[in-house]
Amino acid sequence: MGVYTEKIDYICSCMQRNVSIIISDYLSTACLQKVFLGYCTQTYRNFELIVVVPSRDESKVSQLLAAMEKQVFFPVHILISEKQLAMKEIIENVTTDFLIISEGNCIPRQDFIAQHFQNREEGYWLQGSVDKVSQAVFNRIDEQSIYTGVAFQNKWLKKQGGSLSFFNGPLYQWGWKAALYTAFSFSDPKLNLKNASFWKSDLRFLEAENQFELQRHLNSLKKLKVKRMAYRTTVLTLEDSV
Repeated sequence: MGVYTEKIDYICSCMQRNVSIIISDYLSTACLQKVFLGYCTQTYRNFELIVVVPSRDESKVSQLLAAMEKQVFFPVHILISEKQLAMKEIIENVTTDFLIISEGNCIPRQDFIAQHFQNREEGYWLQGSVDKVSQAVFNRIDEQSIYTGVAFQNKWLKKQGGSLSFFNGPLYQWGWKAALYTAFSFSDPKLNLKNASFWKSDLRFLEAENQFELQRHLNSLKKLKVKRMAYRTTVLTLEDSV
């Protein structure tokens, strides 16, 4: 059983958080650092971050967070678990009613949390888009490109050696273009825990340990529907990690 322990709390505030971000399955602290930087750029700031790590990596993640103390403005908690997806333990310990799930190799765009929060609706779980980049391109993403947002622009990625198909291009659209692409996307989204969100009440009795068990759980909830967000928000992830 994992033990939920608060390792880092960078701010003292009486403001109640209303979104919990769950991150698991990270590859390295260098990769995780870029992910944390992505959350530092979020336009929606009333959230807590929960990082699920095995016990052997607890000290590494704690040291990374301590080194980023001046940048990280949100509460960060570490959940020790050997499971890939410790949903039961997560649900027992989150302090909010709305959960966004991603992974430690996914860099979120500035509007990542805002889009999930704005599109939340009872009776639905949200599925967002995931854009894959190679290890070489991922390595070229630095603090400046994350903070300025250019790392999420098609033109910049191509200069770094990335290539996007016609269908991936719309992931970079915003505003009315994003809404238009969404309206004409008819395929049913499959669960991808790199960019998804749920109401805690819909997962209250869940004991899933991996993505497939969670998918079966969602399918069994007859009243719960999926809401596609494929062209409204995106995260960058490693190509071979999808």
